[in-house]
Amino acid sequence: MGKQEFEYFLNAVFYHMWLNDKLFTRFINKLLYCTVGVVIRLIAGFICKYKVRNKHHEKISKEYGQHDEYMYGDECGINISGAEHWFRFAYLAYPSIPMFIIAATLYKTYEKICNETCEELFFFIIILIISIIPHILVYCFVEKAVLKNNKYLEYFKQFKKEDKRWNTKWEIITLFFFIGALMSFILAIAAMWLVFLYL
Repeated sequence: MGKQEFEYFLNAVFYHMWLNDKLFTRFINKLLYCTVGVVIRLIAGFICKYKVRNKHHEKISKEYGQHDEYMYGDECGINISGAEHWFRFAYLAYPSIPMFIIAATLYKTYEKICNETCEELFFFIIILIISIIPHILVYCFVEKAVLKNNKYLEYFKQFKKEDKRWNTKWEIITLFFFIGALMSFILAIAAMWLVFLYL
């Protein structure tokens, strides 16, 4: 897979994370509207006069477009921020397995060699640096490919024109990408503990 194909892959996954975040938020909003909203409307119906209620509904109708952009907008909406957080977690989870194993192995080696005679803080800092460097490299590459200067917006325009078959395919790929990230993170922690216990 070349750089261009990998960039396309990352942006398609990010696009579907954003769509899923929007879908989830809309579901929660409808659920709240159907439960809490009904109670509030009933109480407001008894308390407020008819003219006040009409003015309130007109104001809500005017502001709904702004609210929609604020919640679901692809440039600065709440859902794009949520998708960014999940996306960052997913791609940073993958390099965790080797890094956690290396960090645990170094720590156990340090324990055997130094046997509490060396400076513990110094070695801990070295382990931390060795563990973080690959994550920083991955972070920089993915940020440049997707999020820097809102590069993903160019891809989003293209993805919005795609058909249902394409969307279904990438929905499945995104699901497996995220499940893989979760499994990587869990396996990384398990592998680190195995090294601590048996090395």
